[in-house]
Amino acid sequence: ADSPDERVEFGEHEIDYLFVARVPAGGMLMVPNANEVSATRFVDEAGMRKMLAQARKGELRLTPWFEMIAEEFLFRWWADLHDRPKLLAHRDVDSIFRFGECAAEPMQVEPSESNSVVS
Repeated sequence: ADSPDERVEFGEHEIDYLFVARVPAGGMLMVPNANEVSATRFVDEAGMRKMLAQARKGELRLTPWFEMIAEEFLFRWWADLHDRPKLLAHRDVDSIFRFGECAAEPMQVEPSESNSVVS
C-alpha cells in the first residue's frame, strides 16, 4: 500500500450535519471539536461566495465536501433564511445525499421507509 505521502487523492464517506442560523449581531459562542474543526467564522452570503472563489484559486483551503454542499444547498437555504416556512421546507433528515465521484457508485444501505439516497 502507498504511504499517506504518496497518495494524491483521498476519499471519505461520512455524514455531515449543517447548522444554519440567524446569528445575533454580537455573534454566538461555538466550541467545536478541535479534532474535527480547524477554524470557524461567521460570514454573510457575499463573504461565503468570496471564500468559495478563493478556494477554487487555491488561496483558501476548504474541505471538498464543504464546497460541494455549499454549492448544492447553502445558497438556496440562504435565500429563504428570513422566511421560516420556506427555510423549514428545505429540511430533509431522511435522505443521504452523495457527491462527487461516489455519487455514481452503488451505496450499501439497508432499505427502510425512514431513509432514501439522493444523487
